[in-house]
Amino acid sequence: MTLESQNAARCTTFCIRLRKITDAQIGVRADVLNIAIAEQIVTLSADFSFSYADFLKTRQLSGGKSLQRGAADEAPELKALGDAVGKAVFAGDIAPVLNGVLSKSTASGEELELVFETEDPQLLSIPFEAARLPDGRTPALESGVRTLRRDSQYRARHGTGTAVNSQRPRKCP
Repeated sequence: MTLESQNAARCTTFCIRLRKITDAQIGVRADVLNIAIAEQIVTLSADFSFSYADFLKTRQLSGGKSLQRGAADEAPELKALGDAVGKAVFAGDIAPVLNGVLSKSTASGEELELVFETEDPQLLSIPFEAARLPDGRTPALESGVRTLRRDSQYRARHGTGTAVNSQRPRKCP
C-alpha cells in the first residue's frame, strides 16, 4: 500500500454545498460516504453573520463597547454566532449524519475533511469555523478535522478544483 492510498483510506470528506436563494435564505445539501442529503431551505436567524467582519461590526454598533474586550466577554456572542451558523449549514439531516461521521472518525483516529462548497463569494465568507452542532461541538475545532472552502465554479473556469482556507496541508484525495 502506498503512502497516498494509506492517507486516502484514513480520510473522509464531508461536503456541504450551499446556494444563495435570497439575502435571508440559503439552500444547503451534503454528500458523504455515498450518502446524498437532500437540500434544505434555511431562513437565516438574526444572530447569523456572513463573515467575521460583519459579526464584529454588529457587535460594536449594538453594544457600543470596544472590540478589545476579553475573550471571556465575547464567548456568549461567539457561541450565539456558532449556533446561528450551525443551524444554517448543518440543517435538517446534515447535523445528525455529520455528528455520526465525526464521532466515528474521532474514535478511529481518521481525519475528516469538512468542505463547504458554493459559487457565491458571500457564502464562502461565512465563518464556518465557528459553526456548532446541536450538541455544542464545533467540528472545525475537533482534532483531525480540516475545514475548507471551495469555489464550485473554479473547476469550470480553470479546469481543476481548488480549496481555500485550509487549516493544515491537504492530505485527503
